[in-house]
Amino acid sequence: MMALDLPGHGGSTIPGPEVKTDIEYVMGKLNKFLDLVGVSDRKVHIAGSSLGGAISGIFAAHHPERVEKVSIICPPMETPVNSAFLKELKQAMALEPESLTFEHCSLLPQDLESTKKMFDLCTYNKVSDKLNDQIWKGFLLLRLNRNDFNLRMFKNLANYDYLNLLTSLAPEIKVPSQLIWGQDDAVTHMSGAEVLQSKLPNCRHVDILEQCGHAIDIDRPGALCKALSKFIKEDVDASSEVTTLRSSWKKEDKKGK
Repeated sequence: MMALDLPGHGGSTIPGPEVKTDIEYVMGKLNKFLDLVGVSDRKVHIAGSSLGGAISGIFAAHHPERVEKVSIICPPMETPVNSAFLKELKQAMALEPESLTFEHCSLLPQDLESTKKMFDLCTYNKVSDKLNDQIWKGFLLLRLNRNDFNLRMFKNLANYDYLNLLTSLAPEIKVPSQLIWGQDDAVTHMSGAEVLQSKLPNCRHVDILEQCGHAIDIDRPGALCKALSKFIKEDVDASSEVTTLRSSWKKEDKKGK
């Protein structure tokens, strides 16, 4: 198992300002990474969450020769029901990219209060008022060091072409696939799971985790590991019926669009 931090995230180097940090750039880095770690001779099971989920699916569509299975976890996309974040994102996409600022994206906090709000947006279990401010200050400091890069990426990706890219490519993802979503995701509404399931030609599992937001690894890490392990152990050559949604979004939710 290998865990890769996307460019500009975690422990990875922040690309310089001359680099256009879009999906194509990130996929190129992922392709090169697989070559450098010596797995060019075999297929891999690729999994990613949020932006990483979209990249995992798009990579599987473009490079089926490198992918055995793909687990797509709450990827950013346009969904039948607008989440709180999608409403904000659509307002930002109506503006010129260069006019976008940190204030246009609640995932780019600049102070202690907006850091807490971002965390509450991404999680089901609200802990913003339960942790010492010193912890939040440390978390904010880690974010601020990368926020200029994050804003550049936001400007490059805040458009409908990228928002709908995974959905448009889903029919081309022929390898066995899995979808995992938090039932209470306020960043990407769980209705997106049914959209992707209807378009993925080889979708084996759709796991909707109850009492879980966008940050599945924080809200329900155990349930996430169980869902992934189930798919990892599954024989991809065996014929089996698709596991249906554990729970479904209510049609009346559309009224809240």
